Amino acid sequence: MSVRWMTVLGMCLIAVAELFGQEKPADKKPEEVKTDKPFIAPTAETLRLRLPELRRTDMSDISRLRNGDLEFQLADQDRKELLQRVAQYYIFRLTHETPLYTDPPVVTKAKGPEPNPDSIREHVNTFATRVLPFARTLEGGPDASAEATRRARQYADELAVVSVPYFLKVLQDPRPVVRLNAMRMAYLFAERGIGEIHPVLMHALEKYPIDAAAVFQAERYWAIRGFGELFHAQVTNRDPKRVILPPAVTLKAAGLLYQWLTWAYRIDPGQVKTWAPEEQDGLRFMRRQVIRSLAMLRRPVVNPGNPEQQRIAELFSQVMQAPEAAKLSPAPSWSERVEAAVGLLALFPEPKGLYRADWAFHEVGRFVVDMLTAAAADVEGQENWQHHAAYLRSRLQEVQQHPAYAKEDYIKKLLPLIVKPLDEMSRARLTEVFRKIDTRDLEKFLSNNPPKAAALFIQPPPQP
Repeated sequence: MSVRWMTVLGMCLIAVAELFGQEKPADKKPEEVKTDKPFIAPTAETLRLRLPELRRTDMSDISRLRNGDLEFQLADQDRKELLQRVAQYYIFRLTHETPLYTDPPVVTKAKGPEPNPDSIREHVNTFATRVLPFARTLEGGPDASAEATRRARQYADELAVVSVPYFLKVLQDPRPVVRLNAMRMAYLFAERGIGEIHPVLMHALEKYPIDAAAVFQAERYWAIRGFGELFHAQVTNRDPKRVILPPAVTLKAAGLLYQWLTWAYRIDPGQVKTWAPEEQDGLRFMRRQVIRSLAMLRRPVVNPGNPEQQRIAELFSQVMQAPEAAKLSPAPSWSERVEAAVGLLALFPEPKGLYRADWAFHEVGRFVVDMLTAAAADVEGQENWQHHAAYLRSRLQEVQQHPAYAKEDYIKKLLPLIVKPLDEMSRARLTEVFRKIDTRDLEKFLSNNPPKAAALFIQPPPQP
């Protein structure tokens, strides 16, 4: 395996910066002049996919469709052709440019035409803000028109459906940056809960081997983030008529994420020793995102119909505790362990299932004691303990308010005892961060009040 994980981290972060946050250099810009001389981007002409010509009224029509305008009507064929034209234009244009060589150019007296680094950012930002509907429009609400919401959702689904083959075409491009930009653009659909984009996300999960090179792992990263967004939209969806993902797609995607995460904690230690610390950090960055995405499913197992396989809660608990016997390789960072604890807290209890939430919360309590003990010993400040504490506290406060835990008496008694020391750590002044936070009340409760369950999952009842 030739994965270079620092490359994964770099490509994921660079893609974000290039698409949405590229800064202009601080130095004074050369004086710009106008020229009629055409600028030719230094990319292979044969790789450019042909763009359709947008009509003068296309974007105004799109604006009315995306907002669910009740007074706007288009014939079915005209509507279909409009969506195809706009989707093809924005997606195929990714093959015409890279973040470094784009049009229109910046023209200077000193050097003539030069690449405009803002072009790709502006192109994708326009797609996000002028073509895609906003998430709040699709979610609807008590003050929103039901018919306008329905129309906006219909538009979003239709746009995603016509976009899928164009994305898959672009993902055949041999240039990694083009494929990465395509995945980032596809992610924007998922970010808004538009599940019809799932074939593009699934493409990146399935096409490449689990230990593929870094450039392919970077594409997989955006697919992982995308499915996390869709899982979240699915769980929080308030409208039973709105289907985010078909159940079979949810199971398949979650299963692939689980498989990848299991592999990523079982890499040959001999091989890991050959990696630079930065490369190990790149892998940890991606593992943390997979934990976060799986947690958004809010299930203790991938498939509730098969609770003895692919136990998400079990994997999270193992990463959180990081026992030597588990032989996790590379060993999880504190950030990963905290993410796993947060993920464990996100999983809904199953009163009639095999998963035992009281045992999970008891172990999170023990983890908090261990974390605060480690924080007190970290006099050099190598970890951002206040951030870890605040992150865990915010998740615990969500649990306190969630109706799913209303009947979990053990958890309701334990939660305030966990929140109190985390709150103290997160609010401590910098000069107080490394003093030992008092966890005696929490430790006493954990010792004197073990959970009813003896394990995270109980044994299934014998078959008759």
